Amino acid sequence: MKSLISLLFLLSTAQLIFPQAVDDIIEKNIKAHGGRERLAAVRTIFMEGSERSEDYYSIVFNNTIEQDKLFRTDVRIFGKRGFVMRKRNKDLSAVECWVFDPSYMRSPKKLQDSLMSIGERRWKQTPIDIAGALYNYKAKGYTAELEGLDSIKGTGCYKIKLTPLNGPVNLYWINANNYLVVQEQTIGAIGEDGSFEKAGSEEGVQSFSNFRAVEGIQFPFSAVQLFKTAKGFELIDTYYTNIEINKPVDKRLYEPKINRKL
Repeated sequence: MKSLISLLFLLSTAQLIFPQAVDDIIEKNIKAHGGRERLAAVRTIFMEGSERSEDYYSIVFNNTIEQDKLFRTDVRIFGKRGFVMRKRNKDLSAVECWVFDPSYMRSPKKLQDSLMSIGERRWKQTPIDIAGALYNYKAKGYTAELEGLDSIKGTGCYKIKLTPLNGPVNLYWINANNYLVVQEQTIGAIGEDGSFEKAGSEEGVQSFSNFRAVEGIQFPFSAVQLFKTAKGFELIDTYYTNIEINKPVDKRLYEPKINRKL
């Protein structure tokens, strides 16, 4: 009896995986998140929320994203303001990374490639792409591979590996029922010598839940990230309270200065 049940399970799993080519799954994912037309029309995103760690400290933050130009996070922690940001330089030829941690910095600092950790390089090398890497992935230079079926918190998911010509590898877990991305992982980075450097397998993992529609586009209003610290690995819970799209970006946010409005 056990062998029969096992056989039936394998057959049902095969039927779930193989009839669906990877492009079919990705197309259903794009449709589930709002569709091609809506995703392509988004040029900016503004997010407000908070984060809480296992150490019980809480951060209030704003994310400001402008397609292919700016990804900035302004934070307030223990009454002090700071920020991290990636931005294109004036001629759009390169990405600059700036950080100001009020707990130990006196002024904003521009990160130098030669001193970056793997995690920082991965952060810099991740495109500022609002629609996401799965959207038009071939035109962006990625190859996609269906690695099979996996389970996330008891939910069946398609696991898709997205590999670029040069840069971090992305893994996506797409809910097999509603086709929303419920988990994502970014692995490794390109070193100074052009070689691929792989960090620990637990790094860069984010899970998503509490999806809500904002002008017809599905956004996760809750996320959990596994974050590497000097002490080991730490879980960060993120909760979004407000998300707006196509809101004009204050050009002062491109400057490496504290945002006094937070």
